[in-house]
Formats: sequence, structure tokens, C-alpha cells
Amino acid sequence: MDTDEAALIERCRAGDLAAFEPLVEKYRQRAYRLAYNVLRDPDEAWDVAQDAFIRAFQALPSFRGDAAFYTWLFRIVMNVAGGPRPAHPPPRGAGGAPRGDAKVLGRHRARRRKGMGSDPGRSGDRARRQRDASRGA
Repeated sequence: MDTDEAALIERCRAGDLAAFEPLVEKYRQRAYRLAYNVLRDPDEAWDVAQDAFIRAFQALPSFRGDAAFYTWLFRIVMNVAGGPRPAHPPPRGAGGAPRGDAKVLGRHRARRRKGMGSDPGRSGDRARRQRDASRGA
């Protein structure tokens, strides 16, 4: 684990929510791709990736650092992807706002929905382009 990552993790453990955002930025595409490879559903994959980051943030006090952060996150993503999906949205804080650790992730989800910061070749777009190309369209 690099020293910058270790410093961010320590800041998160000390209660600095903003320190988790660079970790989300660094690993969100990898977490999404991993979840997508398991689920084969783009929306479910983004939900799993977000849930995994929330669980990772909540479990940071138990992160020992024996393995790389991504190795630990990988296991969390796989556990969330393989587990039962909730039929209702996660609990909200006072006034209906996401709880503290979900705020960082909510910004990423909003960007994704607006098409900002997303990979234009992901989900059905790539398959649709390949299908159209094979048909000569």
C-alpha cells in the first residue's frame, strides 16, 4: 500500500469523510467492473460498487493493512455482489439525506447519471455499437 493511500485511510479512521473521496475516485471503475463481471447488469453493478464503498468506509477501523486496500475492497465487492440485494433503498439520515459516508458516493452516482465522468464505452453502448457494426448499420 502506498504512503498516500495509508495516510488517507488514517484520516478516514480519524473521522475525515473527505479523505475517502480520493479512494473512491481511484477504485470506483475497478469496483464497478468487478461487480459487472459478476452481475452482468450495469445498474446493479453500480449499486454494488456503491454499497461496497459504504461498507468499506464503515469497516475501515478493522482494516489491518496486511493486504493492499484494493485487495480488501475486492473481497467486499465480491461479498456484496454475491449476497442478497435489498428490495428497498438503504436507510437515510435525518431529513431524508444520505448518511455521512454516502454523501461522497452520492456525488459519484449523480455524475454517472448525468453522464459526467463515466466511461462512454461501458454497459450496453459497446454491445450496441458492435451489433450495429456487424449488421453493417
